Amino acid sequence: MLWDMARPIEPTPTLEGEDAQRLLESLEQSASPEEIARLRQQAGAFVDEVTRPKGLRPIPPAPTQGSPRR
Repeated sequence: MLWDMARPIEPTPTLEGEDAQRLLESLEQSASPEEIARLRQQAGAFVDEVTRPKGLRPIPPAPTQGSPRR
């Protein structure tokens, strides 16, 4: 029995000319500069959090007596 092996994925060709121009125009219309800056800040904070050494992460609070468990 032959096993199908994964085949390499060909790289996406570089956009040039009118296709590249249309892509740039659509990206400019998708979000405001303020929104892009906010999203970049959030992404940076997320990366900082997930790459922080485990011992330096904040410990979540312990559940209190009488609170329902999920």
